[in-house]
Formats: sequence, C-alpha cells, structure tokens
Amino acid sequence: MLTCSLNLLPTVIIMVLRWIEARDDCTTALEINPRYVKAYHRRAIAQKELNRIKEALNDLTEALKLEPSNTTLRNDFTSM
Repeated sequence: MLTCSLNLLPTVIIMVLRWIEARDDCTTALEINPRYVKAYHRRAIAQKELNRIKEALNDLTEALKLEPSNTTLRNDFTSM
C-alpha cells in the first residue's frame, strides 16, 4: 500500500505544479488586461484546485463584476 502511494507522489506533484503554473499565467494575463474575464475564471479554478477557496471566490467576484449575467461564473461561485 505504501509503495502504491509513493508511486503516485510524482503525479500529484506534477498536478499541483500545473495548477500553480496556470494560476501564475492567469495573474500575468490580468496584469496585461485587468478586464480579462476568462483569466479570472481560470485562475479561480486553479485556486480552487490548490484549496485556496477565498482567493477563488475573490476571482469569481471580480469576473462577475465584469460579466454579471454569466451563468457559468454564477454556478461556479455558488458551488464553492
């Protein structure tokens, strides 16, 4: 059982690093264009996967300010 868990560790690390990279890429995109709704949304998803729920909700809130009628954003917000 321990061997199986240790075998999965590199996969988990890669997944976490990819979420961090995605979050950082979205942050860069938002520095260039602070009205880029998809970047807020994608960063919120990355934040959620990194268990940073408060930050994810903040990103969704910012996205909803820009697109208040976006049902996908609203659904993601209420599901957190």
